[in-house]
Amino acid sequence: MATEHWLENSTIKLKEWVNSSALVLSKSVLSLDSCHIHIDELISPEVYERRESCINNVMLLFERVSSDYHHLMVELDYVFCLVIPLEASVCLNSDIPFNIQQILNEQDIIEPPSFYLYSKNNRKHMYTGEQYVYPLNFILGNSYFSYYRTWRDQDSIINSWEYSRAIYIEYPLSDM
Repeated sequence: MATEHWLENSTIKLKEWVNSSALVLSKSVLSLDSCHIHIDELISPEVYERRESCINNVMLLFERVSSDYHHLMVELDYVFCLVIPLEASVCLNSDIPFNIQQILNEQDIIEPPSFYLYSKNNRKHMYTGEQYVYPLNFILGNSYFSYYRTWRDQDSIINSWEYSRAIYIEYPLSDM
């Protein structure tokens, strides 16, 4: 019962965010613009603090909202994305988490998962840092493009900073 109430409230909040973000992006002149919201801005601390159930619930929320907005994403050529940050690494880490439990074990404890909305035009611009990307096929269904990414930008390279790592789940399925 509590999960249903949480899911219903979070679905309403996320749909409101998607609507307002789509409006912001449609008025933007920059094709690189994107909007994002951390999940802790959508859900209560009690739900967020239970890590294992939180990830499963967030993926359920993502799946529910993305399917409701399929027409909008296709019409506006937008991508709706869930990003799950993982712990940073001192090297370009190609150790890919191959199941949900590994993702939970490696999830960043400070940075919460986030939802993003952005134009597919973002993909047309070359990333100038270093990165490793590997597709995942165990998350959600065939309508979603999921991948592991580890990267660092030019400033991080120059300063010998660590690599960021994350799991990306995009909807609708798009070309990488």
